[in-house]
Amino acid sequence: MWELLWLSGFTLVFLFFFFPETSSSNILYRRAKRLRNATGDHRLKSQSEIEAENLTGRDIALDVLVRPFTLNFQEPIVLLLNLYTALLYATFYLWFESFPIVFIGIYHFKPQLLGLAFLGILGGIFLTLPPYFLYIYRVEEKKFDENGKIKPEKRMPVAMLASCLAPISLLWFGWSARTSVHWIVPILGSSIYPASVILGLVSAIFGYPGISDETSLTRAPRRTLC
Repeated sequence: MWELLWLSGFTLVFLFFFFPETSSSNILYRRAKRLRNATGDHRLKSQSEIEAENLTGRDIALDVLVRPFTLNFQEPIVLLLNLYTALLYATFYLWFESFPIVFIGIYHFKPQLLGLAFLGILGGIFLTLPPYFLYIYRVEEKKFDENGKIKPEKRMPVAMLASCLAPISLLWFGWSARTSVHWIVPILGSSIYPASVILGLVSAIFGYPGISDETSLTRAPRRTLC
């Protein structure tokens, strides 16, 4: 837990100072605020500000606390993706229980060296990310329309490939975990699983929206949208 705290703390500080804002609503809000300060025209407002004026505390509570559960049980695809995500995460954390059984119980690793068996998972992460980033840049980026949007279905081929990698990894790891097979073989099998988690979750769940460069503010008599 301390190690996770160190990593998470470093990531939080790093992202706080270096990660650019990507929320279109936030970007337009800041743009409207700068223009109000520069022009003195307080009629300039972003769309998010106009919508927030009509929101009550009850509306915010319902949107934050109730809407996620409503979507989960009323939208079958959301429920299925949540169940699939839970399965991937649960299986991933089961590696922490299975590694001592396999590498200490079967291959007689010393407890001090057990952590080295996880290098296969770490290697799988490093081998997955560069090709996926290249795919996004070369292939997926071209699928966005002129408004910076992409249909979710166009992200699914990668997720479909990822869904096949998880059972392959589990079968490889479980079948090869025996004294007659070298210990590197189950480690290689475990290195495939991170690819299924990364590609599956990023493609199916964490789609990123595009932001149009043509978005601008226009002046209206009473209130202004941007």
